Amino acid sequence: IALQGESEIVLLWVEEVAGQAVQCRGMLDHLMWEIGLIIDFKTCESAHPEAVRRSLYNFGYDIQNAAYVSAYCKLFPDMAGREDFIFAFIEMLDDGSPRKSVLQLYRPDGMARELGRARWTRGVKKWAECIDRGVWPLYGEGPLLLTPSGWVVREELGERQE
Repeated sequence: IALQGESEIVLLWVEEVAGQAVQCRGMLDHLMWEIGLIIDFKTCESAHPEAVRRSLYNFGYDIQNAAYVSAYCKLFPDMAGREDFIFAFIEMLDDGSPRKSVLQLYRPDGMARELGRARWTRGVKKWAECIDRGVWPLYGEGPLLLTPSGWVVREELGERQE
């Protein structure tokens, strides 16, 4: 399948936060210029809606969506409000499968877009603070205690106790 448009487009733009200009950079996987459609490709083990839903938040795809839409609208203001963003999840199948992959398209809904914008704004603000102060915080001092998630403990130890 040949896509109309252009792939791997580097975007450079500025986000304004609390009066501070923050330089940003991103690379769109694919852009269909004439209709303002941004397509972001993701390879995955499962393109099932539940797996994709988890990935959206866990891997920050909602933030990526917000950042790229913000960049696009700032750089091409005549297209603002007419832009569209689609994730194309490509599930790689086993060698024994008659098909090599499955392509499933997803468009973030209003809540996903709003959550992404909030997370993107918070991230840009934190980045601006770090630049301003010259301080880049770590997760903590010294070795941190690594504890398994509650669901792992319940799944693994709960079965043994029965």
